[in-house]
Amino acid sequence: RHTRYWRDWSADVCSSDLRMKVVFVSTTFIDKNGISTFVLNNATYFSNKLNVKTYIVSPNIVDKYTRDLLTKNNVHLVEIPFRKRKPLKYLRILLNFLRTNNFDVIHVNGNSSTMGLELFVAKLAKIPLRISHCHNTKTGYPLLNKLLKPIFNFSVNCRMACSQEAGKWLYGKKKFFIIDNGVDLNEYFPSSTSREKIRERYNLTANDFVLINVGYFNYQKNQFFLIDVISSLPSNYKLILVGEGTNLLKIKKVVEQKNLKNRVIFVGAVNNVNEFLSAADVFLLPSRYEGFPFSLVEAQAAGLPCVVSNMVTKKVNLTGMVKFCSLKDTKNWNNEILKLKRIDFYNRLMKTKKIDSLIAEKGYSIGTNAVTLLNIMKNNLENESKHTIMV
Repeated sequence: RHTRYWRDWSADVCSSDLRMKVVFVSTTFIDKNGISTFVLNNATYFSNKLNVKTYIVSPNIVDKYTRDLLTKNNVHLVEIPFRKRKPLKYLRILLNFLRTNNFDVIHVNGNSSTMGLELFVAKLAKIPLRISHCHNTKTGYPLLNKLLKPIFNFSVNCRMACSQEAGKWLYGKKKFFIIDNGVDLNEYFPSSTSREKIRERYNLTANDFVLINVGYFNYQKNQFFLIDVISSLPSNYKLILVGEGTNLLKIKKVVEQKNLKNRVIFVGAVNNVNEFLSAADVFLLPSRYEGFPFSLVEAQAAGLPCVVSNMVTKKVNLTGMVKFCSLKDTKNWNNEILKLKRIDFYNRLMKTKKIDSLIAEKGYSIGTNAVTLLNIMKNNLENESKHTIMV
């Protein structure tokens, strides 16, 4: 169930199975990021719960934990070279793979019309339903986004987005479906055992008020801002930063310069974010822009109050626990954080049960969303088949 096209060869991994056959393609590395979370959540649910023959195409060599997870859930993982490094080789291998396997649906996940490359190859491979899924409201490649827009529009026949803002940004007035970023609510329900374990591991006392941020260290996620925030708070306020990225070393250097090493904890990219959320008291997100961040759904599912940038869509406030603050200065952030009092953990558990029911009712559980996604695929696939016959 694990195929690596890291050299220019291809293998026949197709099946005679008559089940619907779907391939999820990530245009970013399968790693600790929002697109990966969406792809992994839905692919595993499709295969394990909905009896769909499911594949994932990853542009990187995936870590062992993720490979084992996919194997356990009967998802086929296919690794091919990253398109930014060897674009022609990437497209050639992808074309051979898609032609070999006769997929019904390709679901390409990204942030811009650069998804047109994968969708065009899918059109050449005669995949009936070719879906683009936009996960952000901005791209780091505006020129490429503009240049590839014609090939993108030529190749796509079903458009999706994580939010109204993300869809309008990429598709304009064209029709698109919004697929909410659902999570496994059971996985993120707070645990006293996890809380004690994490706090003990990092020498956090009962008096410490723990703030947490989860995300890739880059311009968008803006973790530098949090260093200014923590430096202005009382000394018993500690900050846990979960993740890796291009700005990580620079942020560590700033922490050292401000003498905050004993108050800022870097834990790297982890597979147990849920345990760290249990250990925390408040979730922070100072992003400069976002689509609809998974991390905020996860934080609310863990019963955490959240203080976030006002550049994030207000629709992320699923529970009434999200406060929006300007990035112009840190004073309003500090004021909001200081207003929040740590509640007894038992009360947090009782409150989270109601919160999770609210999140599920609003459609942000993975089960609800995966079924919605599959139904849209089936309906649009049927429409494409009718159109083909009429033509």
